[in-house]
Amino acid sequence: MSQHELDIASSPGDVRPWIRYISSVKNDKTTARQKCILFERAVTALPRSYKLWKEYLDFRSGLCTGLNPIKHADEYDRVNALYEKSLVLLHKMPVIWLQYLQFLMLQPKVTKTRSVINEALRSLPVQQHPRVLKLALQFGTKVGGPTSVQIWKRYVLAYPDQKETMAQSLIKMGYHGEAAVVLIELLNASGDNYALWTELVDLIGESDKLTLEPPVEQIISSGIKRFPDQRGPLTVQLANFLVRNGDLESARDVFEDGITTANTVRDFTVVFDAYAEFEERIVTHLIENESPMADLRIAKLDHLLERRPFLISDVRLRREPYSVLEWQKRIALYEDPAETVAAYTEAVQSIPPAKADGKLSQLWISWAKFYAEDRETACEIYHKATLVPYKSVSELADVYLAWSQYESENDHWENAVKIIKQALESPNTHVSYHNSDLTAQDRIHKSVRLWSYYADLVESYGTFEETKQVYEKIMALDLLTPLFVVNYATLLEENDHFEEMFKVYEKGISLFEESAFEIWNLYLVKASPRLGLERLRDLFEDAISKFPTQKALYILYGKLEEDRGLVRNAMRVYSAMCDHVKTSETFKYYIGRTVENFGLAATRPVYDKALESLPNKDASELALDYAQMEEKLGEIDRARAIYGYGSQFSDPQIIKYYDAWHKFEVAHGTEDTFKDMLRIKRSIQAQFNTDIHYATTAAEVKKGTVQEFVKGETVQKGNIEPPVAQANEDEIELDI
Repeated sequence: MSQHELDIASSPGDVRPWIRYISSVKNDKTTARQKCILFERAVTALPRSYKLWKEYLDFRSGLCTGLNPIKHADEYDRVNALYEKSLVLLHKMPVIWLQYLQFLMLQPKVTKTRSVINEALRSLPVQQHPRVLKLALQFGTKVGGPTSVQIWKRYVLAYPDQKETMAQSLIKMGYHGEAAVVLIELLNASGDNYALWTELVDLIGESDKLTLEPPVEQIISSGIKRFPDQRGPLTVQLANFLVRNGDLESARDVFEDGITTANTVRDFTVVFDAYAEFEERIVTHLIENESPMADLRIAKLDHLLERRPFLISDVRLRREPYSVLEWQKRIALYEDPAETVAAYTEAVQSIPPAKADGKLSQLWISWAKFYAEDRETACEIYHKATLVPYKSVSELADVYLAWSQYESENDHWENAVKIIKQALESPNTHVSYHNSDLTAQDRIHKSVRLWSYYADLVESYGTFEETKQVYEKIMALDLLTPLFVVNYATLLEENDHFEEMFKVYEKGISLFEESAFEIWNLYLVKASPRLGLERLRDLFEDAISKFPTQKALYILYGKLEEDRGLVRNAMRVYSAMCDHVKTSETFKYYIGRTVENFGLAATRPVYDKALESLPNKDASELALDYAQMEEKLGEIDRARAIYGYGSQFSDPQIIKYYDAWHKFEVAHGTEDTFKDMLRIKRSIQAQFNTDIHYATTAAEVKKGTVQEFVKGETVQKGNIEPPVAQANEDEIELDI
């Protein structure tokens, strides 16, 4: 008897001798049958030993590796029986169950495997169920069919977060009804998950017959409420489901509801296009089958297409019910006069004036213009329009202006004037135009636009006195504007009321600082032929004191003095102009007037003053003119001196100045004077280059782009430029 047998005999209840015995025969030449006999003795002796059974089951399962489960079914069945025997006493061991299930999944025994899964779930504690269910799910995925559905249902009880995966798996297997139920459960739990809704709706759309609780119609209707921005696509899905189920009338009802309740043009377009396509398919089918209903369906399709612009208008009006523009677009769709009138009536009744988006007055005006040929009705509409409490006075003014213009165009100018006059009459003249607490009707008499139109109207159809009274009323209401000032002054001038005209100009100057200069200009032009010199001088001095830099005032003042024969006074005015407005243009004007009145020689003081006062660029230009003037007078030395003096203002890059000087020396100079010119030009060139260099360096330093100091040793030989020979500044090369 071997030592192992002796150990077992001496310790019959101890598992360790059996383990040692089994381990010793694993790799020796003992046959599989002998090993099996040993395992049988061991598990018979110790039937509750997990280790012995695990070793035995691993050994027997391993013997089946590579064997065809159909050809060697008997061998597999013996191992199955062995697993069953082990589980009699070891039914609480999850590893044995899992190993058994894995072994069964190798065999074509679907019913047996399902039975073992159920037994495992019944035997093991709940905490171990997920392990079994994961393996069961692999089995269900492999075999598919109702088995997979049932396993999935049990699996998601343990793993509820896997319901979406379950739905995907069921869809792949073709169990649309079960998948839809799972998706509905997910939606009820998760709320507004649009991805799940899309998946559910697509699933419904792909299924011809689908019975759900709640019904499909209720499900999609719920989706429309939850996702209003997807109303169009969801409506189309519902209609298509009904079409596939043969319920065409219900599908039409869904389409009709979709196009009449859509809140966006996008949703409307989606539903309408699907609706039209649906009707076209029906018409095509009826025509192909020569159905007598074809003509009726064609007529209904045509009517649907004709309704499209009106339905789109409905959509826009549902979104913007108070939009004046959208109502105008709606009205423009109608061709029948009765329908147009009904649309206008609906529009003005639907838009509360306080909430109007846009000018409500334009709607009333266009309605009145619709009745342009029926004066009585048009005026009635205009009258009603004046009673509407608009948001702004401007809108009410638009109505009165349109009404008055309508009457004027129809040669009823008395009514045209009367309409505006009545609008501008108010017992309370002290209200503020901008007081929004008052109605537009209470403030309309402060409308500048209406008063302006009224003044033009009275001036065209009334008398001078009536027009004057209008302007006086405007002034009394503190509604005067610069334009009113000009218009009123022009009216007074045309009727020879000059003193009153001057008073109007003076009032305008005192009221409007921003426009005072323009009013002064008009005032002085109009006053010059009509007032005495002393009074005019006072006016000009007053204007110039307020606008000392306005060149036009000096020119106008100087012209007055010249026209009155007081040329020297005019020159003093022009001199003052150049003191306050230092530009080349003012000096040139002064020079021009001096030449005309006193000759060329008299301009020397003016030129001198210009060269002292003007910036370099302008001084250079005037210096050139000055030198050429002296040349004309034969003053060659003076001209040369001026050229030299003006060179300090003139950059040599300005070719015009030095070219003129060059020609002058060629014509009148000597070799010495020419050399002097070149020396001066070179000196000025150096001066300008130095100025440019310093300006550039300063700019680079400010920007931080100047290169830092570099040691001499670091300069590479190839970067050293040859030295420049020192030039003699006094050496001049002549190129004559």
